[in-house]
Amino acid sequence: MNPASSTPTSSGHEDVAPGTLLMVSNPDGSMATGAPSAPKGPAPAAAKEGLVRVGARMYTVEDFLNLYERHLLCFAAFALFQLMFEVLCLVRKHAAGQAKVARIHHHYPALDLALCRKIFLWELGVEVGYLVIIFFLAVLGWFTGRPRHFQVFGDVCLVAALAHLALASAHVVALSGSLVLVRLGAGAYSRYLRHLGQVLRLHRQPAAPEV
Repeated sequence: MNPASSTPTSSGHEDVAPGTLLMVSNPDGSMATGAPSAPKGPAPAAAKEGLVRVGARMYTVEDFLNLYERHLLCFAAFALFQLMFEVLCLVRKHAAGQAKVARIHHHYPALDLALCRKIFLWELGVEVGYLVIIFFLAVLGWFTGRPRHFQVFGDVCLVAALAHLALASAHVVALSGSLVLVRLGAGAYSRYLRHLGQVLRLHRQPAAPEV
């Protein structure tokens, strides 16, 4: 082991090399950066290599970039699967339109059939608008990689999952557990990708000069 790159401490762990840029993920999701003070004289070669912390794990910059690219590809695959699944559910819902209108009228007999049909058509319109929004956000997040886009994508998916549960409890739509799980999974995964994007943006920021 190169003694200049790390120094054993009394607790048995090794100190991070002086001059190494550290990025730390706080429990509240915020990010912090810092670097140990370097000794006088030229810094060793190992001290110039940055390390990236994601949760409790440390990555080299190259490993972290590979990790981020893999998750970005997984996000694109999952978003494509979600879009196909959502379209399939929408087609099946449209094909069973008469039965769904009859179910709404059965649970709310005070409403006439014309109003029940309008409710069903409004539901289809909202679903189509939702598909357009999530597809646009997925493409935007894929090309820009901005954490904000992943966050909005996740928020929309989570709201859509909760809205489906609320409408199902009101007997307006039939409960689809698979659809809820897909939307919740998309929301959770996009939030994790947002976290990785925040770490990446923080790493690309120039380090503050030492005083």
